[in-house]
Amino acid sequence: MIDQGLLNDLIQSYGFLEYDHISFENIPKNDYLKSWMEDEKYGEMQWMANTFDKRLDIKSAYSEYKSVILVLLPYYSKEAYQASLNNHISLYSQGRDYHKVLWKSLKKLYFSLKETYPDIEGKWYCDTGPISEKFVSSYSKLGWIGKSTNFINKNYGSYFFLGSLMINYDGPNFSLPSDHCGTCTRCIDACPTDAITEAYKMDPTLCISYQSIEQKSIPELADNHQTSWIYGCDDCQTCCPYNRFATDAGIQDFLPRDNYNDESFLELTPETFLKFFEGSPIRRIGFEKFLENVILSIYRRNKKSLYPKIVSLKDSLKNQRIHQLIDQINF
Repeated sequence: MIDQGLLNDLIQSYGFLEYDHISFENIPKNDYLKSWMEDEKYGEMQWMANTFDKRLDIKSAYSEYKSVILVLLPYYSKEAYQASLNNHISLYSQGRDYHKVLWKSLKKLYFSLKETYPDIEGKWYCDTGPISEKFVSSYSKLGWIGKSTNFINKNYGSYFFLGSLMINYDGPNFSLPSDHCGTCTRCIDACPTDAITEAYKMDPTLCISYQSIEQKSIPELADNHQTSWIYGCDDCQTCCPYNRFATDAGIQDFLPRDNYNDESFLELTPETFLKFFEGSPIRRIGFEKFLENVILSIYRRNKKSLYPKIVSLKDSLKNQRIHQLIDQINF
C-alpha cells in the first residue's frame, strides 16, 4: 500500500486540487456507457466505439494494475473567464493544451513515487486513453457526475481536469457515489441546443462542444440556436451553483493568450494557423474546421463589420469548403 502521507505531499507539490486513491476491486462495469454506445450516441467519435471494451470495464482492461490515483487539476482564472466571454473560446482552451500540462504532472507524480517504491509500475492518462475517468472518479470521494454529465466536486465545482495514474499496488476501497445536484436543473435549462435530453443524459451530437470540435461535417445553420461559441461551450458550467466555489488555478500555462479575437482569427492561413495555436488544444481540429467555426460565430452574432473580410476570404483562400460555407450564408 502506498503511504498516504507521502502521496498527499506529492499531490500538493504538483498543484492538484484534490486526489483519491482507490482500489479497482469493486468498481462495476459502466452500464450507462454500454447503453449509450448501443444507442450509437457517439456521433462521429469513432474512437469511442473502437475502445468500447476497455472503457466498459477498467478491471479487465487493465488487469496488470490494482488501483488508480485520481487527481483534479484546476484551470479556472478570472482572466480566462473574462477572455472566454470576449473571444468565444471555451475557458479550458484559453491557454496551453491541458493534455500536455496534466500528462507532465502525472509523469512527475509517478516517478516521484518510484523513488520510494522502486517496483511500482504504472500508466497515466488525462483524457488520453480508453479509460472512463468520470465514471471511475464517481466511485471516489472526489465528486459525482452531475445532471449536465460533467464531473462536479462539492468544494470546487467543475472547472478542473481529471487525471488518472494506475499502479500495481493495492489501494483503499472506494467511497460510495454521492450526488448533490438535488432538484437543480440550471444546466438543463441553460443548454442552448437541448443536448442534455434529461437529467444525467447527453446527446453529444446536439452538444455545441461536439459540433465545434469533433464533428467533421458543417452543422446546419438552423440547428445551433444562434450560439456564439467558436470552440467548445461552457453554458452548462457557468450556470452551475457549485462553480461559485471555483478558485484561481494559479497555473501560468492556463492563462489566456492576448491575441485571441475575431480579427486575428480571420487573418490566419493554413500555414500561420499551426504557429498561432502552437501548444493549444485548438490546433488539433485543423485550420479548415476552426475557420468554419469562426465564420459561423460571427454570422450568429451578426457582426456585420467583419462580413466584407469574410467575403474576401474567397479570393485569399483556395478552399472549396470555406467558399461553400460563405455562399451558403450569403453575406
